Amino acid sequence: PFFEEYMCLDHADTTRVCTGCRRFEPRDAPFCDLGDGKRCVCPACFHSVVIDDIAVIPLWKRVLRYLEHELKLPIWKGMKDLSVLLVEASVLMEQRGRQQAPDQSTSLLSSGLCLCDYMQHKREFRLTRIHYNESSRSFSSGTRDSLASFDSQKGYAEVKLFAVICLIGLPKDLMLAVLAHEAMSAWIKMHPKYDPRKRMPPQVESGICQLVAMLFLQDGLDAPKRKFDDEDGPSDGKLRHYIRSTVERDNSEIQGAGYRKANAAYRDIGLDALLNHVMDYRQFPHT
Repeated sequence: PFFEEYMCLDHADTTRVCTGCRRFEPRDAPFCDLGDGKRCVCPACFHSVVIDDIAVIPLWKRVLRYLEHELKLPIWKGMKDLSVLLVEASVLMEQRGRQQAPDQSTSLLSSGLCLCDYMQHKREFRLTRIHYNESSRSFSSGTRDSLASFDSQKGYAEVKLFAVICLIGLPKDLMLAVLAHEAMSAWIKMHPKYDPRKRMPPQVESGICQLVAMLFLQDGLDAPKRKFDDEDGPSDGKLRHYIRSTVERDNSEIQGAGYRKANAAYRDIGLDALLNHVMDYRQFPHT
């Protein structure tokens, strides 16, 4: 419906769709095969498709610059050094399952994932004993021969991020939006107040990530190169509009509802206050 194109419903389950714009592949004009199962890319998305890990590096840096300079967010130590890797669909799904990441969204921005692990720390230190000296009328301390130990339940834990993975073969604008989503996911997990023992509800985290990706789509992209529809398909501007529409029309309970709640709070109190509240209370403010 978005592109005003038609197809026979009898073939809807067997016809391939473009991995970027989700348009159906015509019989008389086959799309470019990505060599990843049945995934393909249409001519409109093909001209900016990203298939090289080296090409992703400047895109990741560009997203981080947007977070730092446009959204005024601190870039935590290690974010700039995260590896960003392109993977096939089967690898993305496997890693998503291992991390129990929710996959209930129809949004195109669910094409990436932060790979992380939760490292439990055990702290030990010697106990001290305080003595009162009557002659000097002062306290002095001595060291016991025992150790105090805190296990993972009573101690603390931190999140170790290994890499960001994205689906290979996405057009550049979509890849940037996915990276913006995952950059915000990394930002949350590396925040000093993030406690993995009290995991943030998926709706809250995904909603914030979708919001930041949408802000990037609105203000972080260069002027479109293909300004008009042509024989290759929709213009860059229309493709960007489609990416935004998938976020806005997403009816999933996690990413869809999460984005709408995050966006409503952002419009009421701004991004800085929203993030402070979310990191303190792990829930959206009542706006």
